[in-house]
Amino acid sequence: MSHNSFLQRYGERIAARDGVWKCHYCGIGLVVPGSADVPGPYARIGGYTVSIGLERPVVDHVTPQQRRFWLKETHQLDNLVLACRMCNARKKAKPYERFMPEITRWCHEHRYPVKV
Repeated sequence: MSHNSFLQRYGERIAARDGVWKCHYCGIGLVVPGSADVPGPYARIGGYTVSIGLERPVVDHVTPQQRRFWLKETHQLDNLVLACRMCNARKKAKPYERFMPEITRWCHEHRYPVKV
């Protein structure tokens, strides 16, 4: 399933559950699909191009699909969060417990705002 169709299928339900269109990992604001909002602006910080405004959202699996495959629960709403593309790309298939300290450290060094 593509990121766009996954976002269409689950995005609204996740945002309603969490009460906000923000990245679960770093806390940056996300563009609400169908709104007039646009991503950006962007800045070059610490050798990275990062958004200092809004980011495009993706749906991410808290527990990676390959780790929950045998449970057949990968697409359960309690395993899905909204994320920015940067966090989604950095997380890959890492377990949540291992990724959160890494992204928190990265955000403190390269990006503002930081989810606390």
